[in-house]
Amino acid sequence: MFTDPFFFSGGSDVFPTELGMFVAGAMLVAVISVLFAGRGNEDRTRVRSVARYLGAIGLFTLFITLFAAFGAAFSLTDLVVNHQERYEVYGGGYESDAPYTGIFLPVGGSSGYDFTGDPTNNSNYSAAVASGLIAITTGLIFGFHARWRRRLMDGPHRDDESVVRVDRTYHYGRCFVAALVAAVALTGVGFGVFEIAAPGIAVGGNADVVRAEGISEVLSSGVLALAALMIFIRSWNSVVRVDLGSVTTRRKQ
Repeated sequence: MFTDPFFFSGGSDVFPTELGMFVAGAMLVAVISVLFAGRGNEDRTRVRSVARYLGAIGLFTLFITLFAAFGAAFSLTDLVVNHQERYEVYGGGYESDAPYTGIFLPVGGSSGYDFTGDPTNNSNYSAAVASGLIAITTGLIFGFHARWRRRLMDGPHRDDESVVRVDRTYHYGRCFVAALVAAVALTGVGFGVFEIAAPGIAVGGNADVVRAEGISEVLSSGVLALAALMIFIRSWNSVVRVDLGSVTTRRKQ
């Protein structure tokens, strides 16, 4: 089962904590790259700083929204598990006997969702609401800034090389982070299928509980993977494929 939105385990993590920290680090690298993009180009229209701001906050809020939405999805899909049976099997949690006390922002390696300490569904609803509120808030912030970024790129500044460079870096950053998130999420789907097919080998314990946890992981990780792939494909088609096509054309010439 999940003890972290990026890790899948049944008492011990199958994937190291460093993997989740790497994804968070990739997002940080992407944001920093946007903030320093276009340094070698003349800022003719004096809007390079605006473009950097819109790109950086767009990247950050986009993926925070994605991670928070995944947290809400996982909290709700975990309802397929019989919480009373799981509580009896794991005795109040994999890592401690302390009851579940809350959720953490689903970014980085220290985040965690462990509902094993609550024999009821209350913690799931609490976590879903908390993560949902984060997703809504950051989603609104992303939408506001995305609209202004589109206005900037569609306006008279679209021919400013420094603005174009910042926008391209923004899309490359989206591809970079989205690809990593999709890879981790698809691995989660695979492990969820493994839990469904062979609960005794994957985790052990109550087979019905493990299979239900596998279903929860397949559903929530599948949603995360699909959303990340959609983000990747959109930016890939917008910028990366065009750039790669230009490189191929120049080589043929």
